[in-house]
Amino acid sequence: MTLPSPKYYWNFNERSGATAMASVGDATIVTDRESFVPGRRGNGLRFNPKDGVRLATTTLPALPPPWTAAFWVKREADSEAASLFSSLEYAVKLEQWPNTHRLGLTEFGHADASFNCTAPLGEWVHLALVGTGAGTRLYINGALQGSVARAINLGLKWLGSTGGYVEHASMILDEIKIFDEALTDAQVAELLSQMSEPVEHLVVFEWTCDASASEKEAAAQALAGLVGQIEGIIAYVGGPQISTEDPGKDWHFGFRMTFRDVAARDVYVDHPKHLEVIAQYLKPILKKVVVFDIQH
Repeated sequence: MTLPSPKYYWNFNERSGATAMASVGDATIVTDRESFVPGRRGNGLRFNPKDGVRLATTTLPALPPPWTAAFWVKREADSEAASLFSSLEYAVKLEQWPNTHRLGLTEFGHADASFNCTAPLGEWVHLALVGTGAGTRLYINGALQGSVARAINLGLKWLGSTGGYVEHASMILDEIKIFDEALTDAQVAELLSQMSEPVEHLVVFEWTCDASASEKEAAAQALAGLVGQIEGIIAYVGGPQISTEDPGKDWHFGFRMTFRDVAARDVYVDHPKHLEVIAQYLKPILKKVVVFDIQH
């Protein structure tokens, strides 16, 4: 199954500072406090009105239906009300007002709506909300939990509060993906699967007959050097062919690169540093290549 590319994707793997840059999409979350902590995968962003992020903002406009918002969240405390995402007109609630602790939606000045479920305290859970013209569906850990017959725009001006001054959440957010289309049940389940399992990226090369030893070594070092330059690579091993079997006789070099998940692999494919290695070190001496990716 092919998933659409997200419009925005934040992994929150910054180590410090008060900004979170989107890995996909031209978008930045600006916070009032530095609060990157261990997340579901790598780092996450911790919200708490006392000692975490209290104010988190973007300049993004609200998304009208269809949309999908998918993310990991760990709720750290009960609140009278707490927002995940909000704008001046709408909010997606981690805890619907007043003291229901249920996930919900709000259209300010009109109505509140609640799903008949809550995010557990102290546990990571994957949530996906899918907005259409007919209403909004909620998925927890890939399974449909229910829907409400209320269509709202997905407000992205504030995260973790309503309007930046009330309904502050006590939570850690990680791996936010925003789509400008409504994912199906199967796509939501696939998205969770892809965000949960590492990917092994296997590549073998046949060099040209006139490739020099120094060119081959430079290519090998350039590939190994991508570790640490591209976020999401968690392991690398590579080297020249040593097999004595006939099927391998025409191949000269291979490597295995392990990515945190499919999303990290996808970032790598089009990353400028990767493309630079291809253009500068590989293409001049490359005759043939085979790529094979597997997921654990």
